[in-house]
Amino acid sequence: MSGPKVINVVTRQEVIDICQAAIAEVDYALSEWQRIMDRNMIVAAGDLARFMTGRNALRQLLKADQFLDVQKAAPGLVAAIHSNVQQQLAVHDSQAAQEQRQERSHQFSAEAVLARCREMSVVIPVDCVRALTDAAAGRAVDAQVVQRAISQATSALYATEQSTAFTKQRDLAEVLGATGESTNAQEVLRAAEDSLVDPRIRRISSQLVELTSFGEDATASSFRSRLETVLQAEAAGEMCQRGLLLDSLEVEMAPALKQARHIHELRIAIGVEFATARALGDLEACQADLAAAEKQLDQENAEEATTSLAKARDIRAQRNRCRAAQASREAILQGLKDLGYAVEEGMATQLAAKKQLVVQHPAKPGVAVELTGTGDGGRLQARMVALQGVSRGAGTDKQVEEKWCTELQSLQASITQAGGALLVEKALAAGAIPMKIVAIEEDEYRAQIFKERKL
Repeated sequence: MSGPKVINVVTRQEVIDICQAAIAEVDYALSEWQRIMDRNMIVAAGDLARFMTGRNALRQLLKADQFLDVQKAAPGLVAAIHSNVQQQLAVHDSQAAQEQRQERSHQFSAEAVLARCREMSVVIPVDCVRALTDAAAGRAVDAQVVQRAISQATSALYATEQSTAFTKQRDLAEVLGATGESTNAQEVLRAAEDSLVDPRIRRISSQLVELTSFGEDATASSFRSRLETVLQAEAAGEMCQRGLLLDSLEVEMAPALKQARHIHELRIAIGVEFATARALGDLEACQADLAAAEKQLDQENAEEATTSLAKARDIRAQRNRCRAAQASREAILQGLKDLGYAVEEGMATQLAAKKQLVVQHPAKPGVAVELTGTGDGGRLQARMVALQGVSRGAGTDKQVEEKWCTELQSLQASITQAGGALLVEKALAAGAIPMKIVAIEEDEYRAQIFKERKL
């Protein structure tokens, strides 16, 4: 296929821009990771060092012109950072849930031991009674103090009953709800804890941690207060009210959490767009829309924020297309110049303005390369044409087009070596159609070149 061709040019600078945008996304993901870690007071120095090493490696790959490696590695690093955030928050959630379970376990144990002491008329120290009473009522008490009070009360019960060690363990297990002689008190406490914690409470607790991680402190605080009301109702034995409150809480939390997730995703998208625009020099052009999107998001107006973000993206996309088109025109003309064609200053501007340019070769009288299109999206049509009123050298249309095909392959190789790419998207066979005849407006062309040089 050596006739007229539609070519798509991706220049070195375009590839570099793609890599810089990918690294900018990594940088933002790292900053967001650090923000979430700081907000939740999570220390993960090892993970941070690993991510920074990966980020620095991307910079080194870019410096070494390993563009494909950058484009392959950057998304993987971003995914790893996001995954690590979820893992860290899951651990944090688990620790928070464990603390809550421990509080509930201490509350249950304090209630059971106090009840047994009253039943057996066992006298325990005043400070022990106070600690157990506070724990049973759900008031904040140091875990070690509660555990020590439970141990003291348990020892008093053992001494009073004057039973064997095995009987003591069995009796305490029975007090706490065990049903087998082989079950020790610790196992009973664990089983009792699991049975006491309603799955809805676990889900709600996890969602509260997620809301907090998104920065929705006010919303999380409101729901947390309502959860405390449920726990107080449970402690008072109002089981019917407890169930209704839990159901209501879950129903109302679902849309709030969905909205928080949506806002969080939008915030990340805006942050990535800020980072990318800054890296590619487009920030000034789209900063107003991005700032508006941030403000609207702070006001929880997700719809308007989405619209402003879309405007900023459109502006940056248009600038990218303009840069790409200009770079494509310049790359093709530079390649033709390297092949010996008479490329002069200002031709790239002429091609952009008129969407058509004829470039001659001193050694090829009567024929020339015609470029048509603006280069938008990297696409141009390139073909050999005959010059009107100019005598041609030897060679048929087919031979001329076959020679151009060989030159195009050289042009393709030089652009590839520079880090770009030239793809032939459509081509006709050499000689399939007669060569187009064009007239060169010599005076107009030279006047334009003179004007641009003077400027």
